Amino acid sequence: MNKQIEAAPLIAVFDSTMDDLINLLSTFSDNEVNIIPYEGSWTPGQMAAHVHKVTTGFIDMLNGPVKDTHRQTDEYAAQIKEDFLNYSIHMESPEFVLPDIKDYDRGGLITSLINAREDLSALVKSVDLSKTCTSFKPGPEYLTRYEALTFVTYHNQRHIWQLNRMAAALK
Repeated sequence: MNKQIEAAPLIAVFDSTMDDLINLLSTFSDNEVNIIPYEGSWTPGQMAAHVHKVTTGFIDMLNGPVKDTHRQTDEYAAQIKEDFLNYSIHMESPEFVLPDIKDYDRGGLITSLINAREDLSALVKSVDLSKTCTSFKPGPEYLTRYEALTFVTYHNQRHIWQLNRMAAALK
C-alpha cells in the first residue's frame, strides 16, 4: 500500500540545507578548516568531507537497484528526522563514510559539496521517489528513495549544528 508523496517540499529543504552548510563552511578560514575545535571533534574540513561522502553515497544508492514499495513511501521519514535532529544523542558514523585524517582544501570542499548538491537535487527530481532502494540498508529496513532523501537532508542538518558549534569554539 504505497501512497503518493509530494516531494517538492523535501527537495526544497534539502537544497536549503546544502546551501546553509556550504555558506557556513565558507565562513571558516583556510587554516580553521583544519583545526580540531574541541576534544573529541573532527575538524570542519573532516566534517565537510564526511558530509560529501554521505551525500554522494546516497546518490549511488538512489541510482542503484530498486523494487516496488509495499508500505507507505514516507513510513520512516518522521523517525529519521527526529533521530537526526535529537542533538542530545551521540551518533557513530560507519567506517566507510569516515573522513580521511588529513589537511583539507576549503575551496575544494566547497566545490565538491556544491557539485554533490546539484547532482542529488537533479536526481531526485527525475526518479520515482516511491521506489525502495535495495543496494544499502542503513537501519533495520531498506529505505524508499523519499526516505533516503530525508536521511541525507537531516543528516546534513545535524552537521550544520555541529559546524556552528565548531565555529563558536574557534572564534
